[in-house]
Amino acid sequence: MRIFFDTNILLDVLAKREPFYDESAAIWTLAERGMVVGLISAVSLTNVFYIVRKLESSVVAMKALRQMRHVFSISPCDEKVIDSALQLNTLKTLFSS
Repeated sequence: MRIFFDTNILLDVLAKREPFYDESAAIWTLAERGMVVGLISAVSLTNVFYIVRKLESSVVAMKALRQMRHVFSISPCDEKVIDSALQLNTLKTLFSS
């Protein structure tokens, strides 16, 4: 099973944010153990770096990025993916009316 991890889930674990830490850490662990394929956006890396650097330091932020890169795969996002998503949204809109 493939699971997409939103940036907020990543930050919940890295910053031990309550009340979401336990649930976020549980699904992170599934990806860490290879029980699911964890996917993240490339933008999550830059966002996490920026936020963790502000909260802690650049050293801690780089450690977080290395940890994320070890656990998660980067979800591809190019013109084809964007066009497919836009087409899917158009179809959903047509059928929900």
